[in-house]
Amino acid sequence: MEIEKELETVKYIEKIKLLEQSKIALMKYRLPKDTRPCISNLLLTQVAKGDYPDRKRVGLFIAVEMRRIGFNDSQIEVRLIGWNNDNRPPLPSSDIRGILKQSDKKNDKGSYKYSPGCNKDLKIHCVNKDLCFYYKQNFLSNKQKEEPDYIALKWQNYLRPGEFLLIITIIPLLEKRRGIKRGSKLFVSYKELKYLSGISMGMIGSYLRKLAKFGLIDFIPGQPRVWQKQASEINRIIPAPDNPENIKVAIKKKKKAIVMSKAKSKEKIVKK
Repeated sequence: MEIEKELETVKYIEKIKLLEQSKIALMKYRLPKDTRPCISNLLLTQVAKGDYPDRKRVGLFIAVEMRRIGFNDSQIEVRLIGWNNDNRPPLPSSDIRGILKQSDKKNDKGSYKYSPGCNKDLKIHCVNKDLCFYYKQNFLSNKQKEEPDYIALKWQNYLRPGEFLLIITIIPLLEKRRGIKRGSKLFVSYKELKYLSGISMGMIGSYLRKLAKFGLIDFIPGQPRVWQKQASEINRIIPAPDNPENIKVAIKKKKKAIVMSKAKSKEKIVKK
């Protein structure tokens, strides 16, 4: 019994080491903190010819994850080349371009066709279910959050058309395409939002800040500068908050109820 406990402790320590190693990869490859730890560890893994999973498959896993966190083709290619340089031998540049192209393929549901999920190929790089944010977010609970009815909440009366388009159509569409649950963290560039919505790049930031101000989303702007490009981080607040007018009405009702309650208390004291 004691030996079993010791073995479990050793395994857990090894998983913590893997988690710490994944943080090194985040710094080395300038990745957001929400990059999956197992994929971060793949970036630090030297893959030899004949290994399983092979170099192309590992490269595909990395590229799909880079797309999930909102990186564009050039950003993904730079990181693939950095990882590939340590392989034995490195893949030819034509294979890297092939991986890049293949990683953008979608299935019928609009999700990335070659997204690895949590499969056996990643087992040795897994940091453990209780340490992995991705597992907790996507697999721990199968219960999907209910889609908010923004129209029934009358948010169209308080948002500009572009703001309403983002919250009711574009952000839910991206969640579906990324294969993540409603309200999960979403990494996306202004360029992709512009492509899907037709909204100008100059207005997208303003619209997202307004949605955040109303409490409809959490929003962390990305870094557009060439040397520190990073996608914006968005996640919808679910359940959605009530619209401002309904909140005002509710506050008025509450105040009125408090006043009436105080008045009744005074009447009781007078009668006594």
